[in-house]
Amino acid sequence: MNKIVFSPIEPNDLINQIKESIKLEFSALKKELLKNNNSDKDLIDSDSNELISLEDTATFFNVGKTTIHYWRKQQILPPIYRKGRRVYFKKQELIRSLESLPTK
Repeated sequence: MNKIVFSPIEPNDLINQIKESIKLEFSALKKELLKNNNSDKDLIDSDSNELISLEDTATFFNVGKTTIHYWRKQQILPPIYRKGRRVYFKKQELIRSLESLPTK
């Protein structure tokens, strides 16, 4: 991993490729969650105003907190809600953002 590779790709093309990769990953995750609806059913059926911490969101998507921050900055996830220094998402908004992703 100590190699530096130069590629003839424009920065905007790289950004678009990264976004497309994230969309594909979300689509696969969406299919998996809908298929395995058993353990995550309580998250999906919960109160629409309930807030989920950043840590719980990362656990739900099976990714790290850094990835959640990146997805948030790329506007893949819905806006955050703050309580003091802590960051939260609304459960229903997370579900809607997942459902609105294109399925491939």
